[in-house]
Amino acid sequence: MGRDEAAELQENRWMRGGFIVLCIGLFVFPYAVRGVRLGSFAAINFVAILGVVLFLSGGGLRYFGKGRSSFILAAEILGVCLTLFVILYSVLSGDGKAGVAFFASSILPLILIYSALRDLKRCLKIWCIFFSAIMGVLVICAALNWLSGSAVSHFFAELFHSAVYSKLADEGRLVSFMGHPLTGSFVAICYASSMFACSRVVREVNPLLYFIPSGIVVLACSSITGVVILAFLFFVQNCRTGYYKYLFFAAIVVCIFFALNLFDAVLERVSTNLSNGDITSGRNAALARLLDKEILTFELFDWRLFSSEDPGFVAATEYPPVRLSYRMGLAAAICFCLIAFVLPFIGMLKSRRWDVCGTALGLIVVVNTFDGIVSSGDICWLYSATIMFLIYAANCAPALGSTSSTHDDEIGKKRISENHALHRVPANRGRGNTAR
Repeated sequence: MGRDEAAELQENRWMRGGFIVLCIGLFVFPYAVRGVRLGSFAAINFVAILGVVLFLSGGGLRYFGKGRSSFILAAEILGVCLTLFVILYSVLSGDGKAGVAFFASSILPLILIYSALRDLKRCLKIWCIFFSAIMGVLVICAALNWLSGSAVSHFFAELFHSAVYSKLADEGRLVSFMGHPLTGSFVAICYASSMFACSRVVREVNPLLYFIPSGIVVLACSSITGVVILAFLFFVQNCRTGYYKYLFFAAIVVCIFFALNLFDAVLERVSTNLSNGDITSGRNAALARLLDKEILTFELFDWRLFSSEDPGFVAATEYPPVRLSYRMGLAAAICFCLIAFVLPFIGMLKSRRWDVCGTALGLIVVVNTFDGIVSSGDICWLYSATIMFLIYAANCAPALGSTSSTHDDEIGKKRISENHALHRVPANRGRGNTAR
């Protein structure tokens, strides 16, 4: 074994080890669980950060140097600007703790989107194994919660000492070890997206095997947006030659869920929201009211504490761009949206793999319907890792108009690390970056 091969194997070990630590930080010690013991320090996922450090030690930052593409260069510039905005916010607002928490939970995870995976298949397998185990536990929690009359939700609400969670438990929504029902729903959507990436990169997976548990969790969390996005993901991922049969089986599963009354809580929320004239559970109404009264205003540069006496303020700023614009200004919100959403999506659009692009679009839409990605917690970590795998999956998906995906998939799997949608790999490195 040559020196280069030995070094590459060592880098791959660091990368796989880093991903295992990252998964432990996100799935074994999620934000809600950390909050029980760590209090305000729970906002920083120290285990996940350690995992990223190990991951980067294995060559994850390889493309942030010579040969970087225009996407990487743009992300570097915008990332520096966004970091400066956070520093200014921490100093000028007088809330340094909030600035550090925002950097650790909403900016640092974005590195994953633009990093390089040399040992892609094994890292994706590790991610999906952990994810499948957690989804299995969530499905069990959902089943027990339905059978016990929300006893599981009340148990976790008491464990987390949260009046908000207790109210949600009274409404029949699933409060789990992942915390808020919106977090549980987002975890389920990330799982469906990650398993789809695994199906395109590693080996074919029956979509019903990961959409059924995802659907159970989303319905248990009573997330209206989650149900719509999950249905959209299933449609875009399976509306192609050879996959139409899954649409038929999915219709049968939906009928079974209706027969089991699993849709009751979601339909009740839809009915309530429609009767109140706002399908967004009051977000849009509160936002429009605060804008009309000029209670909610935006400046190009700002550094305000997140507080208001208006009872609808939290609901009005539930959308991430709105909340970030209020706290740090429009410039910071634009930088964040470009790094987190626009650049990765444009990179995937260039591949013309519409099933992957549709999956990424659904993920981007759902993460922008609540404030998790710009608040304390692990939402940005989950989003960034999932988007990273989808970017790579864009290079394994069959080309537009292809009627046979097998040949295209095999070609894609051989060149996946060489043609990351956001990276331009120097020619003399192509062979060393081939995924194993």
